[in-house]
Amino acid sequence: MIGTSGGAHPVTEEQHTDFECPSCGGAIAEMVCQRCGQEWASVFGVPFLGSYGPDDILFLIEIAAHVPKRDNPRDSPDTVRALDALCSDYHRAEDKEIFRSDHPQAAAWWFPHRFSQWSEFEALTAGLDLRGKMVLDIGAGGGFDSCRLHLKGAFVTALEPNPIVARTGALSFPSIRYVGGFAHALPFKEASFDAVFINAALHHMRDIRDVIEESLRVLRPGGFLVTTGDPFRPDSFPASHELEVFDRHEEVLLGINEQIPAFSDYVSALVDAEENLEIHVRTNVAYAQSPEVAGERIWSSSADFPAVSNSGGSIAMSARLLRSLQAPRKVLRDAMIEPAWLARHLNNQSEAVAFLAQFIPGQHVDATFPGAPSKFELLNGWRIEGLTANSRGAFFRARWFLRRTSAKRVCFELRARTTSPFSVLLNAKPQFEIEVGPKWQTVSVNVEALEAGKVFTLEIVRCQRSEAFDENCFEVRNRTSSRSLFRLCLDRICRALAPAGAGSGAGQAER
Repeated sequence: MIGTSGGAHPVTEEQHTDFECPSCGGAIAEMVCQRCGQEWASVFGVPFLGSYGPDDILFLIEIAAHVPKRDNPRDSPDTVRALDALCSDYHRAEDKEIFRSDHPQAAAWWFPHRFSQWSEFEALTAGLDLRGKMVLDIGAGGGFDSCRLHLKGAFVTALEPNPIVARTGALSFPSIRYVGGFAHALPFKEASFDAVFINAALHHMRDIRDVIEESLRVLRPGGFLVTTGDPFRPDSFPASHELEVFDRHEEVLLGINEQIPAFSDYVSALVDAEENLEIHVRTNVAYAQSPEVAGERIWSSSADFPAVSNSGGSIAMSARLLRSLQAPRKVLRDAMIEPAWLARHLNNQSEAVAFLAQFIPGQHVDATFPGAPSKFELLNGWRIEGLTANSRGAFFRARWFLRRTSAKRVCFELRARTTSPFSVLLNAKPQFEIEVGPKWQTVSVNVEALEAGKVFTLEIVRCQRSEAFDENCFEVRNRTSSRSLFRLCLDRICRALAPAGAGSGAGQAER
């Protein structure tokens, strides 16, 4: 077993007798699959059963975005008790405005979201006794909701695919068993749990249907699947709709992969297994074509779902498994990165992204500039606003994945709404700083030291973060008609623009 530094508490073999190989479904002994021979590692003290594949690239970018938060203050059981008590008291308060004035936390910007999740959880688990039950918390994050389940008397397994966040949770809540792994191929045997909870995490998953089916597979008959805190869009809205929604969302533009799945993405697996389930779906509809579905409603039959499918809002679900589905397990395919490899590069965000560059799918390398909007580009800082035939807007940090060719320099132009120093990095290493303001500034980056044929990252980062969103925005322009701004950049043009020995040119173009 591989151990990495900074670990949580040790995990003994007795604690994971319910493990099952997510690659083949074989039995696991001492973290080795007895069928396929796959050896699974411990990452930051947490057993990790799974590997990242090409389809996980958006989530890998998100993991890198979490690196700066790895040393943030952690929650504790006392924090969970206090906040749940606050939610309960707020719920019972007759005058909510007076309550908020007397309790500053209830007036905080984050409280409505936390209270909404608490309300959904309480409504969907009313009458459910968790004492002594085996409970799985999927997408457990730092462990806040896992602790809530533990305080209700459950034996909790927290599943988290992000090694940094899993480490934080394991250190914060040592009474909870943390496991690294993926919800679309759960590393557990069939019928291992009495309940499965997924709070505010399902909309982050790459395949919601697989997650639901896997959750039902590991449930015992009579057990419950409960999901809360997820947004949904109308089925008629394309996936590209979320690009417009998140175009001014700072966390998304900095790498957090928020998503707005369609309503049918959440319920399709439940509908197909409906004869074996008792279903309750709770929606809070903000956008509706039909007034009868607006507001907060609970639906208990799939016959109601078509009316909701053209709406948008938030969704929470409860499904009681009446009898075993006897469905085959999902398995991981196309393993690309072992979590232990990734963990060695999680010292800072730029280093993590530079490590990931060699695994970036081909369509994202040397992409046409300015190109069409995509979620991948959004997570790397590129916005829809400011997109023209030869330029593109970005927020705070813009990042490319390029392949080293015979060109000795990469050339482009920058301008920013407010004057500020910008830093240019190659594979996480700062190259130089340049002052950028409202006029176009020519930039030339020497890439001669990079290995030919290798993919590298080029980042432009505003050195000072402003509280005002628009002040963090800037533009990049292509002055050539080439297919790619970078790969086909002519060295002689760049050298003409850049003073000898300088990292960046001082030439300015017209507005």
